[in-house]
Amino acid sequence: MVYEKAIHFDDIDMYLMKHILDFMYSSHYTLRGGKDVPTTGYCDHTTAALRRGPINSSGIFKRKCPCSGKILSPSHLMSHIRIYTIADYFGMSDLKTYCRQGTQDVLHVYWDDEELDLADALEEAFISTPEGDCGIRSVLVDTLKEHPGLWVNEGDVQDWLDDNPKVREKVDPDPDTLVLKP
Repeated sequence: MVYEKAIHFDDIDMYLMKHILDFMYSSHYTLRGGKDVPTTGYCDHTTAALRRGPINSSGIFKRKCPCSGKILSPSHLMSHIRIYTIADYFGMSDLKTYCRQGTQDVLHVYWDDEELDLADALEEAFISTPEGDCGIRSVLVDTLKEHPGLWVNEGDVQDWLDDNPKVREKVDPDPDTLVLKP
């Protein structure tokens, strides 16, 4: 009789599993790619108006970016959500907290980036996590509340919210105030 010293997870990407193991041994994991968020200057990630405004416009808020010094990419969003889902399955609350923070960081910096695939991230988070687990879900809902420009008109996020009225109600309790339809 031959025994194979391996565990097979057919539905889990091997890179995601590597990040989970990295976290188990070192209490962190590092996703590939991304850009370094500068450690100097003021945070101008909250609103697009500050990015496109006068060069010193972000200085009026006088706060350092909470993500400064981190290496982030829009592509990291889906990885954090998928690792969060696996962490939930294995009951790894510290890893879930780490993933939640990673998701917050990516959304803080890249909330308006075209490469973000926010509708896909919403679908993944709301299908793959238990309904009672609001950790990653609340991060996404809070981002949509903070930046209604992501969903008020047409687009993938608007379509996703139309297909998920319970989430839409959390994002926009009074739908007559923001949605602009022709």
